[in-house]
Amino acid sequence: MSARIPAVKEKLAGIKSMLAAVKGNEGYAAGLQIRLGQVTNVVTENESKIWLRTRVGEPMLKELQAAIDDAYKVLEGGGSDLESFEAALKEVERKAAMIDEESRRRSMVVT
Repeated sequence: MSARIPAVKEKLAGIKSMLAAVKGNEGYAAGLQIRLGQVTNVVTENESKIWLRTRVGEPMLKELQAAIDDAYKVLEGGGSDLESFEAALKEVERKAAMIDEESRRRSMVVT
């Protein structure tokens, strides 16, 4: 688990730099960068959470990493095909939203 979060953050940074290098469709790429930034925020906010090391959190993080790897491969393979990357990004966002929701659920304070 300890090696998974830095690898995820590194891939996200790599994707962001590839999007910044897109020529011809900068506005669309900028919108994708914003969405990618939201995923990065979810990862950063939850990296110190203990529940990510449990039997519930570890598979969620593994699924997020797999989705990010897929998105990276799509962008790396053909950087000009932003529509295919957007489809892969939707899956990354869905996995990040699951982690965010679980984190919210676990941080609820019962008084």
